[in-house]
Order: sequence, then C-alpha cells, then structure tokens
Amino acid sequence: MENEEVIAFIDNLGADWQVQLAKQLREMVHRTIPSVEERIQYKKPHFLKNGHYAAVISPSKDAIAFMIMNASGD
Repeated sequence: MENEEVIAFIDNLGADWQVQLAKQLREMVHRTIPSVEERIQYKKPHFLKNGHYAAVISPSKDAIAFMIMNASGD
C-alpha cells in the first residue's frame, strides 16, 4: 500500500543519487512483499508485513542504509 508521506519523504532527500537509490529500494520492497504497508516512523520510511517490521530505509547526510528485519516467516 503506497503512502504519500513516504513518497514525499523520498522525493525530498538531499542528493539526486539518494532519491534514486531510495526509490529503487522502495520499489524492490513492494515487488518482494506485494501486501507491504509503508509509513514514516522515527523520521524514516518503514515497511511492514502482517504488522511486523520488514524493512527500513535510513538516510543520512552522505549515505543510505537499508535494513531487512523478520526476513523469514509470514
């Protein structure tokens, strides 16, 4: 499920490369987990599967970190 707040957050990241990378990561999450929910939490995009955290995009000034959580199971 798309979230306009997440889309706006990614579109407003500093450098063009950060915007492009974050968009690619977001698209990958949606392709991998079709029913994923997304929201801004703790000032960064979080992705949830069945109410559990599945991934997070964590930007900083010069980097983008991507974390996968609860990778196994439903």
